[in-house]
Order: sequence, then C-alpha cells, then structure tokens
Amino acid sequence: MAVEKGGLDIIYKLWEWAKEMLSPEDLNNKLFSAKDEIERTAWHVAAQNRNIDILHRLWEWAKMLLTQEELNAKLLLANNIWGRTTWCMAAVMGQLDILHKMWERAKMLLTPEDLIEDIPMC
Repeated sequence: MAVEKGGLDIIYKLWEWAKEMLSPEDLNNKLFSAKDEIERTAWHVAAQNRNIDILHRLWEWAKMLLTQEELNAKLLLANNIWGRTTWCMAAVMGQLDILHKMWERAKMLLTPEDLIEDIPMC
C-alpha cells in the first residue's frame, strides 16, 4: 500500500493519475474502500504510521468524493480484520496527535451525541 511505504509526494502523484483515469465511483472504491490483507484502509495505515500529512490529504480528497455517511463508514469508523477502527489503533498505540486530528475531523460531521455513540471504546 502506497500510504505505508510512500511519502506524500508519491501519494500526490498517484492521486493525480487516478483522477485522470478513474471515475469518481472507482476512485471511491479503489482509494477509500480498498483494504489490504488485514483489512486496513489507507486511513488505518496512515494513522498507524503516524502520518498526519497523509491523513489530512486523504481527508481532503475524501470530502470531494464521499457523502457524510461514507466519510464516517470508510474513514472514521472503518474496521480492520480484528474489528479495530483507527480510533482504537491510535489509542492503543498512544498516538494523541492522530487522535486529535481525527477528533477535529469527526466534530465537523457528527453531533456530540453521535460522537459519544459512534466512537468505539477499545
């Protein structure tokens, strides 16, 4: 997965090529819904690797393509093979910077009640 091994410049280049060659639906499926062998999304991998720049960029691109419900399901609340969300992974790994960034994004989409209900405890 390019997010795991590549830098921001590689991610930008892949995004530019993908935008030229893929429909918005295919971009959604191949970038935001795609999962690796342990069912991590690009969002999971960026969070796990503490790559705030890539998390930010993925969020900005996702906002262009996804509905609010899709942003929640495919980024904020997506599960890996063990049922862990990026919230859980960041909390277990003590990544307060990642949790803070995700919290800022979640507040844009969810009410306080939704945040309490939808953000799982690990």
